[in-house]
Amino acid sequence: MWGLSIALVENFWPIFGAYYMPATEDMFWAFADNRAYHNGEPIEIVEAEPTNNESLLFTYSRFHDHFTTIFPGKIRNLGCTGGHICYVAKGRADGAILHNVSYRDLLAPAIILEAAGGSIEYIDGRRFDVNEFLDGRKIKEFLLAARKNEHDQLRGYLLRTDISAY
Repeated sequence: MWGLSIALVENFWPIFGAYYMPATEDMFWAFADNRAYHNGEPIEIVEAEPTNNESLLFTYSRFHDHFTTIFPGKIRNLGCTGGHICYVAKGRADGAILHNVSYRDLLAPAIILEAAGGSIEYIDGRRFDVNEFLDGRKIKEFLLAARKNEHDQLRGYLLRTDISAY
């Protein structure tokens, strides 16, 4: 999977994001502090059923080098960070674990996720702000995109296996 990401930044603050995946014809967009859309229809992350064997967690390609998990659902990697975040915004996935990404990967999808009712946090629970990385530095720490107030539940399914590596 892959996608096209476009973000509008005004005075170093992201105000609009759009993300399009040609293979699936999924088009997501949102203005900051406004409503998010998928293919022209408003989207909002609603309270989901409890995590179960039908739940979905997106991860990056080397996830199992860094974590073990007791997540009861399916764990998948589409190879598309922006797509992972947008599918969380749509409510198709419980969360997405992100690693070694750039602000370019996150800027538009983060606007869409926030507008839909989600957020990105550092895996340890600290607040994440993509604006801190507009200088182009890689984001080397692990991130978790999820519905607001659901990050702790997802963190409970993860165990770091490489603590000394970071």
